[in-house]
Amino acid sequence: YDIKIISAEKTHAVRHPMLRQGRPIGDCVFEGDHDPSTIHLGAFIDNKLVGVLSAYQKSATAFDAKKSYQIRGVAVLTSTHRKGIGRALMTHIEKLLRQGKIDLIWLNARITALDFYTALAYQQKGDAFEIEGIGTHYCLYKILK
Repeated sequence: YDIKIISAEKTHAVRHPMLRQGRPIGDCVFEGDHDPSTIHLGAFIDNKLVGVLSAYQKSATAFDAKKSYQIRGVAVLTSTHRKGIGRALMTHIEKLLRQGKIDLIWLNARITALDFYTALAYQQKGDAFEIEGIGTHYCLYKILK
């Protein structure tokens, strides 16, 4: 697979079925999608988009990092699960952010994705919390130094 920078709108093809199924397509639009500092990555197999990830320059009040990014909308189509695409997307964004001298990456992970992120050396911050209409989440982070 190939990983490329894509537009916010292209992420919807994977965000919608995997993260917002049964909800209006407008639910795939995230605050900050069009900020100049936002990065959207797409993973392609044979020129077909199969995985996405978005990274937003955003401070996390729970952390004392000068420059941090929040990861959101990490999704891989069911037909391509367990092929290392999610890991490749996360590794790629970490590399890009390290090059940009970012101190910390953080995210709110669904409970079902907790093992995925902890296997990538993300650490838990605080207790589980609910995001209405979506489910139980944990705040996770990784220091990029």
